[in-house]
Amino acid sequence: MDWGTIAVRLEDIVAAHSGEDTFDEVHALIIAKLAHTHHLMEASEFLPASRRTQRVNEWLDCASHAWPELHTSYRSSLADSALAECASLLEHRSVSHHWTEGLDAIFEYLTTRHMKGSKGQFFTPRHVVDHMMQVLAPQPQETVFDPACGSGAFLVSARNKDERCVLYGADISPRAARMCRTALVPTGVSASSIICHDSLDTTCALPQSWVGTFDIIATNPPFAGDVTNEYVHSYALHQQGRRTERDILFLERCVKMLSPNGRLGIVLPHNKVGSKRYAYVRRWLLCHMQIYAVVSLPQYTFAPHTSQRAVIIYAQKRTTPLHRPDDTEQVCFVVTNVESKDASGRLIEDPGSSHVRHDLDEAEERIREHIKSCNVGNEWP
Repeated sequence: MDWGTIAVRLEDIVAAHSGEDTFDEVHALIIAKLAHTHHLMEASEFLPASRRTQRVNEWLDCASHAWPELHTSYRSSLADSALAECASLLEHRSVSHHWTEGLDAIFEYLTTRHMKGSKGQFFTPRHVVDHMMQVLAPQPQETVFDPACGSGAFLVSARNKDERCVLYGADISPRAARMCRTALVPTGVSASSIICHDSLDTTCALPQSWVGTFDIIATNPPFAGDVTNEYVHSYALHQQGRRTERDILFLERCVKMLSPNGRLGIVLPHNKVGSKRYAYVRRWLLCHMQIYAVVSLPQYTFAPHTSQRAVIIYAQKRTTPLHRPDDTEQVCFVVTNVESKDASGRLIEDPGSSHVRHDLDEAEERIREHIKSCNVGNEWP
């Protein structure tokens, strides 16, 4: 059973047996599972045959003492029969790389499709996340930031790549920030590094130490939705009288948040690199960043939410912006053709294995060869 199916079934069980908020109930079960897997108390199985409700609440108490930064104060209101059903779904799962896929799936299914669709917020498949982190290659003590962190996929992947890198995240959704903390705090990341904040809002400042200081930014910002807030006027890429899209502002915000020579990996709609309408965005980006590679992703990468084509841009911030783009700089364009999902959004595995089918490894090789050939002065790891 895949994590998406488990997420749907957990939500169905909770909805059928509880009048409480579905998100809070499932989140409580996740934290109880974390406590159990981290052996914070003596327990031979996830939910004992007796005292199930009491036991889950005991585990939540243990979690609140072990990880006070999670601010866990939940109490499960589910009946024993409902808890037993949830237990059967979770008891053989462990907190590992694969568990983070579960957190992604659970958060995705607990967030209404209406809310996601209105903001163009589509969750990034794990193989795409890991590919981006392989290219960006976080090093010990480097700071990694995701300004639209969701449930923390990019940050978890960075930690898996090098546990000594320093992680920061922000998301406008309080629930997303909570899920991100749930994924990272048990691994030793400070909860204060994951904040609930509209990263685009320049009138409500991020911590001052975050501005222009990050070594790496890896993100898949919300694609759709016009931005009408007053703060859009503080962006260079906002054009008076023209429609301003969220992803354009996120692109500019990421550049501003990077330190000189900082590395960027960002997912954007294909039209930002291919449409004449957005030529001004590309000119601005080329003046502020050296673009090394653009990777075109297959059509169904973000299915079932959208079949809109997307690209990944890899770039490095210049120490001093150019007055005009440098025509001598070369960009590596890679088109990935192997679909990792079908049109319904179901992941496609390689025959005879449990690995998702894709050709991003070949893309990574081409990108690395290109970066090396560019003789980068500030070396890309």
